[in-house]
Amino acid sequence: LASQLTAANLVISQVVMLIAAAYAYRAIRRWGFWWVILATFVTLPVRGLIAAWLTTPWGIAPVQILDGVGSGLQSVAIPALVVHLLHGSGRVNLGQGALFTVEAIGGCLSPLLGGWLASRLGFPTAFVILGSLAAVSVMVWVLPGAMIRRACDSRRDELERIPDIDVSALFQR
Repeated sequence: LASQLTAANLVISQVVMLIAAAYAYRAIRRWGFWWVILATFVTLPVRGLIAAWLTTPWGIAPVQILDGVGSGLQSVAIPALVVHLLHGSGRVNLGQGALFTVEAIGGCLSPLLGGWLASRLGFPTAFVILGSLAAVSVMVWVLPGAMIRRACDSRRDELERIPDIDVSALFQR
């Protein structure tokens, strides 16, 4: 049963991530980078709280759904924002490299910190602490919101001209 639950949750996360990534540009054009990235940041602390309090085997499913939504949107929105902000500067590759470096550092430190916290304080407490740290990203994004939103919304007219990607092939048999 444990291996079946693990497989099911991995599939849930990946399918949701694929769907979210496929529709990310549509969401960015409709609501803008700032709101889409805020949504990805909000999924993290919510996911931590759900993981801390839903301890049944199927309680992992909502965590994986939020993981898929956040990862799918973020995997498109953040690199696209870097390109959007640095377009024409000659520094897009440098910006993408810096972004991926920071993501890799976070990807290494999060499980390290989470494992250490879980071994010392238990899984629910570790999830709450990690979710609290993720809430900091929400505050960093929201508090200087007007300044960040202006940067994100620059050249908004260019976003509206980008055609939708035809994702129908993903859902055909």
